[in-house]
Amino acid sequence: MKKLILLGWLLLIFVGTCTENLDAFLFEGEVRFDFTSVPDWTDIGMLGPESHIRVRDVVGHYFMFSILTLLIYFVRRSLGSTLFIVSGFAVLTEIAQRFFARGTELYDLIANFIGISVTLLTIWVIVLRLRRPSE
Repeated sequence: MKKLILLGWLLLIFVGTCTENLDAFLFEGEVRFDFTSVPDWTDIGMLGPESHIRVRDVVGHYFMFSILTLLIYFVRRSLGSTLFIVSGFAVLTEIAQRFFARGTELYDLIANFIGISVTLLTIWVIVLRLRRPSE
């Protein structure tokens, strides 16, 4: 059951990442893809002005990857492999957006990694606490 939930969450993230209009997907359930085989890579890795940061997007990325980190940890039970898998997926989804007429934003990637890091740190503290004998 855990693997099925994980697969569903991965699919939801990927569709949300690649659909043409995220708001239409979230609020109307509309999924539309606009694939381009030759994406524009000229501005990859650049930070735009802070005025272009949408708080909803950053918070969404944080929680999306925080939940993904939890789900993968529950399946794998290894902090190292969880970090490797989730980090790879975070980078892959940002790159995939270029092929679906969406922008790759460094702020989104940073929010992804903050969500991953905070969640892994929390798991590590909880696991460490549970393994420590009571005083």
